[in-house]
Amino acid sequence: MLASAQEEPRPSGPAPSSTARLPASFDRDRDAIVLVGDSFGARALELRSAGVLRVLALTKTAQPSVEGVRAAQTTSETLARLVEFDPPPDNVVVERIAGSSFTDQELRDFAAAVRDRAMNSATIAVAGATWIKHCLTNLPELARAEGLEAFAGRFRGTPAIVVSPGPSLQKNIDKLQGASDKALIIAGNRALLPLRKAGIVPHIVVVADALNLRYQLDDGLLDGVALLALDVVCHSEVVSLPAARKVFFASNPETFRSGLSVVSERGLLRSGGSVATLAYSLAAFVGCEQIALVGQDLALAGSSYYVESAPDGSTKIQIDETGRGIFKNSSEALRRAMAENRTVAGLGENAVQDFYEVPGYDGGAVRTSRQFDTYRMWFSSEAQRLAPQVLTVNCTEGGARIDGVQQRALSEFLSEFAADAGVSERLPAVDPPSQKRRKKEILGFVEGLQKTLLQTEVELNKCERLRKQASQSPDALARLDLAEKQLNSVVSKVPFVVALESAEVDAARRQGANAKTLEESLDATGRLYRTIERAIITARPLLARARKELKT
Repeated sequence: MLASAQEEPRPSGPAPSSTARLPASFDRDRDAIVLVGDSFGARALELRSAGVLRVLALTKTAQPSVEGVRAAQTTSETLARLVEFDPPPDNVVVERIAGSSFTDQELRDFAAAVRDRAMNSATIAVAGATWIKHCLTNLPELARAEGLEAFAGRFRGTPAIVVSPGPSLQKNIDKLQGASDKALIIAGNRALLPLRKAGIVPHIVVVADALNLRYQLDDGLLDGVALLALDVVCHSEVVSLPAARKVFFASNPETFRSGLSVVSERGLLRSGGSVATLAYSLAAFVGCEQIALVGQDLALAGSSYYVESAPDGSTKIQIDETGRGIFKNSSEALRRAMAENRTVAGLGENAVQDFYEVPGYDGGAVRTSRQFDTYRMWFSSEAQRLAPQVLTVNCTEGGARIDGVQQRALSEFLSEFAADAGVSERLPAVDPPSQKRRKKEILGFVEGLQKTLLQTEVELNKCERLRKQASQSPDALARLDLAEKQLNSVVSKVPFVVALESAEVDAARRQGANAKTLEESLDATGRLYRTIERAIITARPLLARARKELKT
């Protein structure tokens, strides 16, 4: 899976000169590096001689080939070459070659494209089926919620504070008391409880996880919260929570196209893979031009993963001499949620992650995980991409350093703003006619998907009949090629079908690409057809249920 992408690799500990700039966690066999610049040859040979197997190059001009190095001249071509690796890399590093003609902005845009593709590929491969099932289940709820489009630029001129549940939150959470008159306070789901315990009610709570995290939001914790912002992949138990107002967004193109696109032109938020990165993107989307990060440690404090007052605040990480960290002492509620959805991994009891050192907020070094480091790199890149229109300030006062952003005390940040933000007055008014129109649009969308699934099934059966005849009849093989073009055209109208069986679809396609005989190719084709058929069987009852609810 393309699990992460890092721009401008950071220095690590002692290493051969050719790999000194690579992250400490870089795997020479599995991970990949993209060299950006025309004069990549020497660096590519250096990496190859050091045992780095997967080296690509992005150039503006055609270059002589370097053995073992795949070169490309466009972003899309480079992304295509990345996913050709079998298995795809877990980690992708983007490195600029000295003297490169690529501008800083071009480099940032390319790194962002690699990172976004990495996140989407990794999450869809692991959790795609769960995400799509939740998305289709939540379609009736979209009709009852508001469109994200109404909030675009709504809080321009108002600073935002994105609150996360890192261990350092305890240091300055008290400074947030009274801040609701100065800034828009946006909290991730796990940061809500610490805020409420401190007497602080955030304006917006963001939930982006497919797990049943109702235990982090229930029992009146949402009372007084102006807006509950939900990813379309959220669990139905979370979506059904009572809230003053709800709005949906998507963090993945596949889920956006599978539902939210019908009612929102701008419902897709840039995602770095966490609720905190989405909260940051939401702050930028609603127009905030100064965004402060609080509790965004992205590192351990001793063995602590979260602030103690958070749900699962008792979680501890036991790290051995190799840097492997094992999660211990997680809550019973989290264990139940993880047991219910076994496609999610990484944070549950006895989960294992690799930990290593990165520069700390206050200097020195702190321990972070590859997952945290991915988010750290995302914040750094995204903050630089949005600058100077958006000023990002890290007010965590602890944890890992985020390159490219200011570091200031939260009290200093807040002192610059008068107590007249008028946040509540900036919330758009609910428009009943608009909601009625949304319901009609979504019902039409669902019925259209049902018809397309029927058409897909017809084309699929036609292709399967021709596939069985193709090994004996050249004419059938030619007709199969034409039929598959029609099948692909129909499937493109229901993108969630592929996402429901993403890993198996990719496996079938690789099998076909590696086939050496017609028989092997037809076997791979049959495997792909069976995969699409399973996806249709999964989606059909979900759409039927959504249609029934929308018609009541």
